[in-house]
Amino acid sequence: RRIVYYMKDRGYLAGEYEFGLQITDKAKDILKKREIELLTITPQKVWDKKWRIICYDIPVSHSAARRALQEKLRSYGYFHLQGSVLITPFPCLDDIKTITAAYDVADYVTYFEAINLMNEKVMIRRFQKRFPQTKF
Repeated sequence: RRIVYYMKDRGYLAGEYEFGLQITDKAKDILKKREIELLTITPQKVWDKKWRIICYDIPVSHSAARRALQEKLRSYGYFHLQGSVLITPFPCLDDIKTITAAYDVADYVTYFEAINLMNEKVMIRRFQKRFPQTKF
């Protein structure tokens, strides 16, 4: 009961203990952020020879979300090809969907996969350094 009281006092729960409790929007936001914190990139043991490219054009009104998205993707080991274009050799569509939904910028982000890349050898060397356990 102390935990329920604590969570109600902080605005995470609404309702009464005896009649049913509901999780609040405030608590849902915290859970979304926590879910993003727990996401990690899972390098493949053998690369499938596909490049995942993420492009975004997030408006100034969402600048905090843009910075958070950039920081999160860089922390996963994504590489900036250009200002708002990142690349990774690992499957990440579900992670991108989760992150962009949590930051409410999904409408401004495009994900695609490519099998040909002009400077592929340079990219492969870059990712080999960061992910030596993957066979490229």
